[in-house]
Amino acid sequence: WSSVLNMIKIAAVILPFLFLRKLIQVRQSKVRVVLLLLLCEILMWLPCYVGDVTNLPVMFLAFTAAILFGCEGTLQQKLAAAVLTAGPAFSVNVLTDNYFLEFDGMRSVPLPGYWEIRLGYWAVMCLLARKLLPGRRYDLPGKFWNLLILLSVPVLGMLGALVVFSSLEVENPWLDVSVSLLCMLYWTGMILTVHVLGRQQELERSEHFYQMRQQYYNAMEQQQKEVRRLRHDMKNHLTALSGLSGQEREAYLAEILNAPAFSPGRTYCENKTANVVLCAKADQALAQETVFEADTAIPDPISVDPMDLCALLGNVLDNALEATARLPADQRHISLSARVEKGLFAVRVSNTYLFLERGIDGRLSTLKKDRKNHGYGLA
Repeated sequence: WSSVLNMIKIAAVILPFLFLRKLIQVRQSKVRVVLLLLLCEILMWLPCYVGDVTNLPVMFLAFTAAILFGCEGTLQQKLAAAVLTAGPAFSVNVLTDNYFLEFDGMRSVPLPGYWEIRLGYWAVMCLLARKLLPGRRYDLPGKFWNLLILLSVPVLGMLGALVVFSSLEVENPWLDVSVSLLCMLYWTGMILTVHVLGRQQELERSEHFYQMRQQYYNAMEQQQKEVRRLRHDMKNHLTALSGLSGQEREAYLAEILNAPAFSPGRTYCENKTANVVLCAKADQALAQETVFEADTAIPDPISVDPMDLCALLGNVLDNALEATARLPADQRHISLSARVEKGLFAVRVSNTYLFLERGIDGRLSTLKKDRKNHGYGLA
């Protein structure tokens, strides 16, 4: 059993790393991966004794710096991932190091339950992350990551107070033990919170796509009504044409041919999702008197997730529509090309725009009112 336990302890150092990878994308670099593995191992075995005010803050800063260096994503996402990974480690370490460990001189001796609690807790956290965050890392907006950080502040404060102000010499340590257990339970609830926020984001994206589909089908229905009305009135039109001659007949015929019922149904590509988005954005462009041109060859099916495809095309065209709306009507123009070649999905959008100011650092300045949280892409 001792040999088995030692093997489990060696293998368990990767548990915090696996947990972290469910929250954020790790950069594809051996140096960064090794650094994060090393910090996760230190985090798991970090001594967290009451009265020691050094280990927790120093380790948290070092672990956060490693995530900033070794992971992809926004600053809020990296900070939230650091908090959600370090918090559970600190909670279980405080419990086991202070109440399931005794010292024989300079040597620490684990009591029954020490390894079971520590390894079992991380196994539960990894299983929860695997079940509740399946398949893909959640791409949450900054406001959601800020909310997760804000929700983590109270429990981190309780842990800090427990370490700084508690003492192992008190007659009844059950209050401190209860606080540690509540903190451990709190972090499991935070994983559920990430899952709920992720589901909320997916529902918002689905709702946005549904609205575009509804707009698309409403346009098709209107066109079909025009066709039925024109078909119903065709005899009357033919009778009217038979009584006209010369330019009057040509003018009347041109008016009929320009009716919406004779306009061809818009089909930008084979992919239904992309076609719905492009039709919806084309209607928006028409409403704001913007020339919209699309050269697309997107097959159906495509390896890109439909919701991702909707978000990509919708966002780039929304940005283009917003930019052209600032121009006079005769200068508004948007051009989109998209195709799949050699396994790559390539999209190019170009549009006319106003002169953009550059800041002191030479970067383009956004025209939005909230300049702190908006810009023109990533550096």
